[in-house]
Amino acid sequence: MKSNSLGHISTLLRGAKMNYTAAEFSAKVALVGFLLGAATMLFLPDQSLVVAALVALSVFSIVCLMAYVSLSTAFSRRMDAIEGALPEFLSIMASNIRSGHTYDRALMLSARKELGPLSEEVDIASKETLTGTPLTEALMNMAHRVPSQAVGKTMNLVVKGLNSGGKLADLLEATSLDLRRFDSIKREVDSTVLVYKLFSLAAVCIGAPMLYAVTGFLIKVFAMTKAKIGTVGASDSSGYLPFFQGAAISPDTTFYFSLAAIGVTVFFGSLMAGVITKGDERSGLVYLPMIAIVSYSLFFFGGFLLNMLLGGFFFAL
Repeated sequence: MKSNSLGHISTLLRGAKMNYTAAEFSAKVALVGFLLGAATMLFLPDQSLVVAALVALSVFSIVCLMAYVSLSTAFSRRMDAIEGALPEFLSIMASNIRSGHTYDRALMLSARKELGPLSEEVDIASKETLTGTPLTEALMNMAHRVPSQAVGKTMNLVVKGLNSGGKLADLLEATSLDLRRFDSIKREVDSTVLVYKLFSLAAVCIGAPMLYAVTGFLIKVFAMTKAKIGTVGASDSSGYLPFFQGAAISPDTTFYFSLAAIGVTVFFGSLMAGVITKGDERSGLVYLPMIAIVSYSLFFFGGFLLNMLLGGFFFAL
């Protein structure tokens, strides 16, 4: 399990073009999380050791999660930019070959700035060919440096075409056309899936926070009403007011429970968005910071709005 995790992080680092090994990156993140967790414990001198340890562990977990989300976001953005420029690169290289350039020269001339991150990989591959590396090996090296299924399958197809003696210009042009068709189909599917994703995110970002805000406000109203009625009055009216029976739920307990429940909902909601969008729950962690900010903002804003509009009426009774 540990080797699989390090292998996944290594893939993300390679795709994001970060010059760290998986062990170095994990060690740096763990050190930052430990230091921030220890610093947090220093600001909780009045709390028990168990509470301080739980808070420090939460800070450590948040730091690790945010580091992974940042790395995953950088990886996704770079891969999307490379995959988006791949059809254009194939078309440019096919045009250069038809213009009479050799394969090595055509590859070097295809490294244009408008290709974005892909131009860096093409430039590296062209330099390898100039130093004597065969074109097929240089293309496969590029596929290894870019952990993308689209790039890997495309380079593998081109290499097989070269080895079988096919015309490279025609092969590149046909592959570019297929990639553009696939991208068009993918956009149609994404537009259909977007409806389900927006519905799910609306429930997570709007429905759950507002529900917890209303619940917290009602618990506060019940607690203050029970306190004003008094123990005797509450016992006499308990048959008519069932919510006064038994031990009351503290508004503070409801508040902290709401924060924890929203956090759990946001986490699993982001995983669900990743499954709906790309079929991989880990890709949904990219949405986690945005969903968390919106959810908690609506929760606090909803509570403030209820207190401002209805608090004066209920609390003045």
